[in-house]
Amino acid sequence: MRLACWAGVGSLITGSSILIAPIDRSAWAFVPLFGGGAIFLLSHRQLKLGIRNELWTDAELEPLRKRSAHPAWTVLFLLVFAAFIVCNIVTNFHRGSYLLWALLLPLQMMLGLQQMVRPSHSMGDGGLLNLQNSNRIRSEHWGESR
Repeated sequence: MRLACWAGVGSLITGSSILIAPIDRSAWAFVPLFGGGAIFLLSHRQLKLGIRNELWTDAELEPLRKRSAHPAWTVLFLLVFAAFIVCNIVTNFHRGSYLLWALLLPLQMMLGLQQMVRPSHSMGDGGLLNLQNSNRIRSEHWGESR
């Protein structure tokens, strides 16, 4: 749970760099971008490895899965994306969209985390992708007209 929080903090710091860049045009504007990106990537990697190596049980991951599967994330992403499109049309791709970029970038980063935390579904013995167990198609009426 802490790693997911650190990933969220890293994504917010990365998004804040977009707001700082138009104000401060020096190289210091890139510090939040790289710092937040590093925080996000390190915590994301540790969380991914922990899930892959089954460091946490499903019961321990369940609260995080419930929070990340909440429909508010999808609604928020769609609202920001719609606002981004409308703002770019109205402002003609000018400075008004920096705030929306600053919101869209962390949401996009957290969607990857949301996908990673989602439980994987196995295909089982007979799925669509497992065609090795299927028999050949046979018909006694090949080529006949109805």
